Amino acid sequence: MLLWDEYLEFTQSNTTNDKRIIAMYERAIAATMHDLAEGSTIWSRYRNWTINSTGELTTKARQEAVRDTFHRQLMLPYADLLTTWKAYIEWETDSAAIELITPFFEQGKIVYDDVSKFETQILEDAIPIVLKKKKKNKQLQQKNTPQQVEKEKQEQENKTLQIWLTYIEYHLGQKS
Repeated sequence: MLLWDEYLEFTQSNTTNDKRIIAMYERAIAATMHDLAEGSTIWSRYRNWTINSTGELTTKARQEAVRDTFHRQLMLPYADLLTTWKAYIEWETDSAAIELITPFFEQGKIVYDDVSKFETQILEDAIPIVLKKKKKNKQLQQKNTPQQVEKEKQEQENKTLQIWLTYIEYHLGQKS
């Protein structure tokens, strides 16, 4: 995420061409869309740039662009979805626009809650495995042959791999 932040900062400081800046933000959004923890930082930055832009957009066009950015972001299950929703409610003056986006926001919240529960479960399952793995590796190295140590490590790696496969299958199931 930091790389995109730096790139956007560089682009904004080296051009006044709104179309180029918008294109860079759209690329950054596409590249970071699936980062549920931090992906919203690019959206917020984009929205703030649009609000504060003194370039080619008219006031009405700028307002529509900000609204569009909020709406697109609120459809995605980012970690700070509630914060974004509150910012949108404070900014928006059109109650019809709020009504329009509310079901999408609610769906995004449901998806985020589901993903969050699943990721929490994976962490809860993985932490004891990692701690046991470290302890067991130390014990194995002290009392076993290199072949036995390697066999035990492979079994532990298989367990870790199974956790990640379960996680990936969950995410693939969400996309279908």
